[in-house]
Amino acid sequence: MSQDLNLQHNFLEEIKQEDMDITVYLKNGVQIQGKLAGYDDYVISVSTEEEIQMIMKKAITTVEPEEEIRGYFPEEF
Repeated sequence: MSQDLNLQHNFLEEIKQEDMDITVYLKNGVQIQGKLAGYDDYVISVSTEEEIQMIMKKAITTVEPEEEIRGYFPEEF
């Protein structure tokens, strides 16, 4: 499980450091576009043009960065 959180942390940290635009897809079909403002083990915060939204990770199906993250996955993937 800690390996999963480590992959998650590294992925989100790269998005945040590079200030990438993202689309967050939720289980209920809603899409939220903006920039990653922050995250922890349970939530992510997305800054949109109108507001900052806190989203529970358990409600998310996909976080898609606008740009490809190169060299993110280890060689075995």
